[in-house]
Amino acid sequence: MTYLFRPKNIQALQGLIQKAPLLAFDFDGTLAPLVQNHEGAKLSKKTEMLLKHLAQLYPVIIVSGRSIKDLKSRLRNSKWLLIGNHGVEGLQKNTKHANQSKRLSLHWQKSIEQVLDSTPLLAKIALENKTYSLSLHLRYSKNKAAAKKILVKAAMQLEPIPRLVHGKSVINLIPQGLPHKGDALLSAMKKLKKSHAFFIGDDVTDEDAFSLKNKKIFSVRIGKKMGSSAKYHLKRQSEINRVLKYFLQINQ
Repeated sequence: MTYLFRPKNIQALQGLIQKAPLLAFDFDGTLAPLVQNHEGAKLSKKTEMLLKHLAQLYPVIIVSGRSIKDLKSRLRNSKWLLIGNHGVEGLQKNTKHANQSKRLSLHWQKSIEQVLDSTPLLAKIALENKTYSLSLHLRYSKNKAAAKKILVKAAMQLEPIPRLVHGKSVINLIPQGLPHKGDALLSAMKKLKKSHAFFIGDDVTDEDAFSLKNKKIFSVRIGKKMGSSAKYHLKRQSEINRVLKYFLQINQ
């Protein structure tokens, strides 16, 4: 993993831009800064303005763990494709799978709520039902390690067992067999008829896209991390506007 804005890497990025790529962005921690309360996440006015200009030049998609309904409330007047629930929403909708996932999430919710209500250590855990998956937010927990251990054990006792995707202060419970961010990115490339793509994210959930064995996908991670499959990295989230400006300036 190497810093994106080194001269050699900028040359590689310029080569990608010549291919008129699909631009794909994670939301939390990438386009929007991480916040203490996940309900308060939003784009800066500058980032939103840059994205709107960018969407006039490139196909732009946002791939998030949030639901599409949630994303729409934070991205007013957007002209980019939204993909929610880690890849489940936003592309071809399978009604059968969607209904099964919705019922399953409600079923899991009841079981997890019983664990939360009966365990004092989990009093600060926020359970979010995103229609097709669940998220357990640990940000306010006083003992995240202990709370995480209890929640993972509880999740592994659910039937059927969910796919667990760990993020920053969050555990996502997703029905097995559903698309992930990597699947969503490939599907979007196919739908939009793009052979090349730029994808940037910041968390474990983005590794499904980073780890794709496709040399035509230019992968960037917010923050350098050992073991990540992303080829490039930024030093901090605040550099996202520099990336957006670069895509705009090279087209002027």
